[in-house]
Amino acid sequence: MRLLYVLAAIIFVSTKIALAQVTGSQCISLAQAIVAPKFETITDRQLKSLQHYAFCEAASHATSTTLDIAYKAFNLGLGISQTDRQTFCNESLGDIGVSQRDYHTGASFFASALPTIEKCLVAAGAGWDINYQPIQKDALSISISNNSENGGILHGVDLISSSSVNCIGLPDTLPANVTKNAPITLTCQRQAGVQIFEGIQVISSDDLTVNLRFASGPLPITLNGYSGSVLDAINADVQALKSSVNDLGEKNAELANSLRAWGGGETEIISAGNTKVTCPEGQYIAGILGQDTDGGRYCGDCISVVRAYCRPIRP
Repeated sequence: MRLLYVLAAIIFVSTKIALAQVTGSQCISLAQAIVAPKFETITDRQLKSLQHYAFCEAASHATSTTLDIAYKAFNLGLGISQTDRQTFCNESLGDIGVSQRDYHTGASFFASALPTIEKCLVAAGAGWDINYQPIQKDALSISISNNSENGGILHGVDLISSSSVNCIGLPDTLPANVTKNAPITLTCQRQAGVQIFEGIQVISSDDLTVNLRFASGPLPITLNGYSGSVLDAINADVQALKSSVNDLGEKNAELANSLRAWGGGETEIISAGNTKVTCPEGQYIAGILGQDTDGGRYCGDCISVVRAYCRPIRP
């Protein structure tokens, strides 16, 4: 019998990242933050591919400690015996119902987190404590401190992006000694690109990577980019237009209901043999109808019946 282990959920606890000392347990959050935006569009087959790669191939690309953290980051801590895992790994892509393209996408999601997890463990072992939090689509905040007795040396901060980037909080000079009581806090914002096509505005932005250079090695932290297209912009305009049409329809329905309510309580006054009609107090003549008995010729006395339609005066 084929064994298909369905990935139940990818749990992203928080976008806030804390890289703690020694154990590296909080590097899990960093791995999650790297891939979180990509999971907005991932399919079930790609998730199955990710699981197959993680259990069957990733061991040759990372240490057991790195893999343990990655399994937790992707919520892959499933109780699978070695026998069941071997059976699962012996199945072909066709057996698990995925294409080569799906497999490549799912595998790349998992593999992309491994190098950063390894760098995170190295930095944590050297006492570095990094808190990272995206602020919005185009801005991020990073707090850097070192818990060692004498602190640590931050050798440099590289801003890597094809977009214009502005950072506040950078030290006046680098290298700089960073301690637990004298942290460095950066806030960086990139400038999104705007293009106009036939009056349609398209906004996109490239990745922004803040690379922290320590003696123990670099630690790159990336705020993922995003891209727009003319088709996306047109679709957004169409959706906005549909919303406006729906709003207009609702307002028309409200107006129709109001008019029907306004017509409620209409009174018909009939004057036979007398052309004078009067509405009751608090009402006004909304319409009047005369009945002619001479075949349409001019004859004032030939108006035998006058009908008046009275409606209440609304405050």
